Amino acid sequence: MRLIPRNCRRDISLHTIESPFFAVSKVRNALACSQKLTGLDDLIKDCNSSLRDCRHPDHTRRILAAVANGDWLLVTDRPFSPLSNDTLGKYSHITRKRSTWSVDPPRSPEPEAPPLPPRSTLNTKPQEPGFYVVPKSTSAEELRTQLFSAYSPTVFQKFKELNPNLDQVKAGQLIVLSDPGNRQCTREDATLMSAAEQVNQVLASLTPEDRVAQYIPRGERACSRRAAEQPQKLSSSSF
Repeated sequence: MRLIPRNCRRDISLHTIESPFFAVSKVRNALACSQKLTGLDDLIKDCNSSLRDCRHPDHTRRILAAVANGDWLLVTDRPFSPLSNDTLGKYSHITRKRSTWSVDPPRSPEPEAPPLPPRSTLNTKPQEPGFYVVPKSTSAEELRTQLFSAYSPTVFQKFKELNPNLDQVKAGQLIVLSDPGNRQCTREDATLMSAAEQVNQVLASLTPEDRVAQYIPRGERACSRRAAEQPQKLSSSSF
């Protein structure tokens, strides 16, 4: 998984580029948890920020805006929503593809073009369900902010149905995600919900220290160790 400027995309397939909507949450997590993400340092510099200042709210907003606008692209082998599925032309400034909904105006004296088919009959490929592993404990509201850069009633309602009774979210917890327009994956949704429930039961039996050891990313764990060792170094150097 890596970040690249849009003007460096060249021959990279749209099938391997994450939708900016979902790329924002992954970059936000990398910033918050100090996760290693190739190209993140270049993105930070391009937004006139630094590794020291990138977590400041104003700097974070600039960095995430560059991802949301598609100025920087997230390339990954298994994107949750690849740009190749952008049939509505939302990201046409990146894909250079026209929306499948658009129709050229009729040329006189040719007959008028037929009307567009109903929205339900358009050949738009629904997204398959998946899950997200929470890197560190947080609140449900903060988690939604991390996962979704914009509010959508249908997406939020589907999110609540797949993740009921979500209040405090623990590190390592499975969060189920699914396309609200996909009516053909109810069995997959149920399977993921069952797996998430089993993980939650295991987490409930763990102490906070066990959860940290098992589920916090290595980069964040290393930061925690360095923070714990720092006072010892200071105290020993003062004698």
